[in-house]
Amino acid sequence: MHKLRVVSIGSSLVALLAAPLAHAEEGEFQLGLATPFLVYQSVTNETDPEDTDVSTTTWGITHEVLGEIGYGITPSLIVGGLFKLGGTSSSTEVDGEDSDSSTFSLLLGPKLDYVISPGDKVQPFVGGVIGYLSSSTSTSFGDIDNKSSQSGFEFMARGGVRIFPGKEFSIDPWLGLSYFTGSNEDEGDDGNSVDTDVSRLRLGVFLGLSGWL
Repeated sequence: MHKLRVVSIGSSLVALLAAPLAHAEEGEFQLGLATPFLVYQSVTNETDPEDTDVSTTTWGITHEVLGEIGYGITPSLIVGGLFKLGGTSSSTEVDGEDSDSSTFSLLLGPKLDYVISPGDKVQPFVGGVIGYLSSSTSTSFGDIDNKSSQSGFEFMARGGVRIFPGKEFSIDPWLGLSYFTGSNEDEGDDGNSVDTDVSRLRLGVFLGLSGWL
């Protein structure tokens, strides 16, 4: 009888430890934050007489932050919204003249995620975002000021996993592929402006955390 009791208790503990720790998403709210870790992007400006193409690759944590909120309408479907906020500011002195530069960008849009294995400790997911993006850049050197602004729509497809070490939070690495199309306005120091069409393809690896309520 004693051995049977020990075996029963041991089996119960094993079952408890092996049980999924993640909450089911249905009826829960998600609050998440993420930042890009590795980003490749290719930008095309449609200018005369020929288009201008610029490609860049960025490593490491940047000044860009993504936040998202979601609600589980079913165990596999999460709807909500996503925002992306970024900005930099710098000031230097060159030959006795002050040089200032600042950037700001904001994206807002709805999101939809499909969870492949709801309730497991490791939950792969795929999703999509359609957002409106507005950004601006300002540079000044002495008495010379230059400003540029972009606005348009960004379409993002993403996929990754949510790893649940506990019941109420997850670690969310994911890969995002986005395409931006819009317009760019450059304003020179003389007050004249030049408008061009711009498109951007971006591929990024993101690291995120989410809380589940």
